[in-house]
Amino acid sequence: MKILHVNKFFDLHGGAEVYMHGLMRKQAQLGHEVHAFSTRSIKNVSSEDEKFFVTRYHLDRSDGPITDLRKAGNFIWNLEAENAFSQLVAEVKPDVVHIHNIYHHLSTSILAVIRKQKIPCVQTLHDY
Repeated sequence: MKILHVNKFFDLHGGAEVYMHGLMRKQAQLGHEVHAFSTRSIKNVSSEDEKFFVTRYHLDRSDGPITDLRKAGNFIWNLEAENAFSQLVAEVKPDVVHIHNIYHHLSTSILAVIRKQKIPCVQTLHDY
């Protein structure tokens, strides 16, 4: 089975990331083809899919009015994420998408791609 995991961070940032990486390792050990979609960072765990990863915005600081406006817009709809995710989905053709945390960085824009391609999708709610 081809499984595509989606999370806003791909480093070992917190509990959701540790869980996701552990699950991905276990799925790969069981013979599944495992892929990922996330944001870029020098702290990321290595991934064959990182060419599709998108800009990670730092939300704890101001980067000037234009960039701050872009950050705010991406909360609602991240076009970069939608386009990159669409390209990854076209290349990988996943059987299922497993969403972890997407808020603030990836946005719900990726859901449009999942729905359009009619890919089964599950979400783990980590930070509630």
